[in-house]
Amino acid sequence: MKIVVYSFKGGQGKTSISINLANELDCSIITNDIYSPLEDIFEKSDFLKLALDQDVPSKEQLKNADIIFDFGGYLDKRVRPALEMSDFVIIPIAHFGKLTLKTFISTIEEVRKLNNKILIVFNKLEYKEEDIDKVKNFICKKYGYPIFEIRKSAVMEKIVEERGAVKDIVKKYKIHQRYYRIVEEQFEKIVKHLKK
Repeated sequence: MKIVVYSFKGGQGKTSISINLANELDCSIITNDIYSPLEDIFEKSDFLKLALDQDVPSKEQLKNADIIFDFGGYLDKRVRPALEMSDFVIIPIAHFGKLTLKTFISTIEEVRKLNNKILIVFNKLEYKEEDIDKVKNFICKKYGYPIFEIRKSAVMEKIVEERGAVKDIVKKYKIHQRYYRIVEEQFEKIVKHLKK
């Protein structure tokens, strides 16, 4: 399985989603980020940070590999082949400000030209239900892509610190289980959809 987690806008939670999915689905990660916490979490054999002039390995080179592409920035020559070879593209949005929404829509518009198997993730949610519903209704009406939600939670920071998946953190920190469990269930929905 190959999945791109992508957004033109930084700060949308691409990397935390990538980390959890890589742990859940037993995938390696490729990123184009200059600095990424991924290099502190994954073994060198499970992680590739592309240099500025380094191309994405070809579809043939990655033929039998399960990969999460943790990509950000504009659609450069490295992002395109990853989008074209992937089974799914996850586009997260964490803020509903005008600029972020505009960038989010631009990301969808550009990505769908190369790969239309898009999942939307409303990430780090802490908005009023009616604000979430407004954006959700707009996306559903305009595009029809499946939308998933991930609540804002300290468990996302824990997956970086502990180098594990959300489900591992939930088991380990029983005292916080009821808070972390919600995020675990939300990720389970995404994983089930990806495995279908």
